[in-house]
Amino acid sequence: MNRKNNLVIIAGLLVFSLLCGCGSVNVNINSPKASANGSSGSDTASSGTDDLASFPQLTSKNYDFSKYDDDKNKYFDVHGTIWSLTDDSAKQYPNLVAPLKEIADNEKKFAEDSISQYDNEAKSFFEDNKKSGYNGGGYECVVDTGLACGDPKVLSLVSTQETFFGGAHPDTATLTFNLDSQTGDFIPLSDIIKDRAGLDAILKDALTKQYPDHNFFDLDDSLSKLKTDADVFDRTPYMSDPTYVYAFSPNGLTFFFNAAVLSPHSDGGEQIDLTYDDLSSVLSDKYLHLYD
Repeated sequence: MNRKNNLVIIAGLLVFSLLCGCGSVNVNINSPKASANGSSGSDTASSGTDDLASFPQLTSKNYDFSKYDDDKNKYFDVHGTIWSLTDDSAKQYPNLVAPLKEIADNEKKFAEDSISQYDNEAKSFFEDNKKSGYNGGGYECVVDTGLACGDPKVLSLVSTQETFFGGAHPDTATLTFNLDSQTGDFIPLSDIIKDRAGLDAILKDALTKQYPDHNFFDLDDSLSKLKTDADVFDRTPYMSDPTYVYAFSPNGLTFFFNAAVLSPHSDGGEQIDLTYDDLSSVLSDKYLHLYD
């Protein structure tokens, strides 16, 4: 499997984490006035840490449900990362508490359900490989959720899901969770974009320029078939019935296209970063002026 673009996505999330620190983080990367290192631009720098104190404070926690045989060999790798607000920030952003818990519970449930469904198969697969002298590991369900951005306006998490339940190769899918920081509501793309055809045209141009070596399917047709809104917890549309996968990024929106959605599986999927200026012709008034 070609994972080069999935590594780009993961690397981007690691950069965000490094900028903001580990564990409990203070995110200040989503304002159009922000510089690349997460600090405020010159016209807002005088506010100093007072601005940062108003941002959502989140903390990450790892979980590991991996399974081992009697010889302590791992035959099913099941782990991931979840996020929650710190106690002080939960008081400041009470409407974010429940949706973040819902996201965390859903991520862990997916991992536990995978164990329930594939545990016996995973153990047999591992044992058969061991008997044949192959030491390539067993099944896996890795759901690493990273913080893309968060401020008093919006909060975005990006979840990279890698699974191998037998077959020719592992599968990788990217899901995103976008929340209104004040109301805690999930933000559908239809609220952000007022001109769907215009968005498709912008993305087609960006995709062909950024990925000249990809063997795209008919992009006009493929993009037009993507759904703008779907149940954020339904993983099926992201693979078999594609929907737009997007997250708020430092200065705009990032779009993730899972493998085999726009081009052959071997291309590994695509990621496009667009600024608010790039999207100004297609943004709804609220998001065009989000940071006025």
